[in-house]
Amino acid sequence: MMRKCFKYLAFIFIISILLTGCHKRTLTLADDTWYIVDNNWILMLCEEAEQENYKGLVTQLKENGDVLNSVIEQLQGMERDAKTENALGVAYLRLRKFDDAERHLKAALDLSVTEEEKACALTNLSECCLYQDKRDEVDLYAEEAYEKDISDPVKRLILDTNMLKKKYLNSELSYKQVIKTAKKLIKRERKLLGSNQAIGAYNYYMIALADFNYVGNDAGINYMKKALQLNQNTYQYKSVEANLYLEMGNYYSNNSENFDKALKCYNKCIEILENWQASNHYDLLFAYGRRGALYSFISQDQYKAIEDYEKALAQCSSYPELAYSTYIELAWAYENLKQPEQEVKCYARAYYLWQHEGFNDPFGRYKDMLIYAYKNLVQTDLDYENWSQEQLKQAETDLKEKWGEVKSDENGL
Repeated sequence: MMRKCFKYLAFIFIISILLTGCHKRTLTLADDTWYIVDNNWILMLCEEAEQENYKGLVTQLKENGDVLNSVIEQLQGMERDAKTENALGVAYLRLRKFDDAERHLKAALDLSVTEEEKACALTNLSECCLYQDKRDEVDLYAEEAYEKDISDPVKRLILDTNMLKKKYLNSELSYKQVIKTAKKLIKRERKLLGSNQAIGAYNYYMIALADFNYVGNDAGINYMKKALQLNQNTYQYKSVEANLYLEMGNYYSNNSENFDKALKCYNKCIEILENWQASNHYDLLFAYGRRGALYSFISQDQYKAIEDYEKALAQCSSYPELAYSTYIELAWAYENLKQPEQEVKCYARAYYLWQHEGFNDPFGRYKDMLIYAYKNLVQTDLDYENWSQEQLKQAETDLKEKWGEVKSDENGL
């Protein structure tokens, strides 16, 4: 009897230890209101303790496009200061409406008084310029943000993390230095917050990128999986999850033997975004394009590639540069199918978008595409000038039918 009693008490004791241990390991999440882990940078919001309405709106900046449009409408009704202009800029940046984002973020910078306000606007401008391919301004804004005297340890950690990404993009650090720095930042977050959370997940992602691009081995996949697991265990950001799957798909797509793995990752990314994001959001349209490229270049399934490219183009009117690059890849798919008439149409639409939007063309590549089509893909008695004008007029008509009125830039065509 005594032995049974002892065994029972020992069992209860062990269970209590296990339960106590589990309780001790319960994760306490830090307040993530004032920053957003985006696809390239960690964005920063200006803190405002006294305006609960403002804080409530800022927390929604992590949501999908439908919510962001509602937030923009409410922010526009508030007093315009550095905080609200910065929040508006972030909202437009999350919608991938880069010109609007840049306008509001520059207004925020002009209105900034404190070092924190300036650091927030500069940080967010840096990512905006990265999307716009303004690399000199990316570096300028990131460095100015980094140099601000910020005492808040979380914001300082974010600035250091973004600076690591900037140096990685510019190849300023070796593979080992990127990984060493990222691991130090992971350790700092753990010491600061008691556990690794959103910023730690981003730095695991940085280690993975270093492995992918410097070494080219599968070690980076393990770090991507760590980032995914950390995101799942903490804030469960849908946009972060989708981007991590996209990056894994990008890595696998570099090797034709990994086609199935790449496709699985792209499918997961697209599934997340289709279920969560607005159907015309840049990130979803971009993901369609990446999967289309996988089909076109790796599996040589041009019909599936065309289907994905057309999905992206159907709602790409707000993103002319994305539409331009997608039309080029669509032209290549038609080239592989030996359909020169469709190939020419795609080149003409891409050329029209370049001419219409005034994209930078330092090497003359955009201009050459239509010359290539004229010389190699058509038989006509028209000279190049007359033929090209005919093609561009038809391209304008086609795009108006697809998207509605095509607005001219301020300089006209």
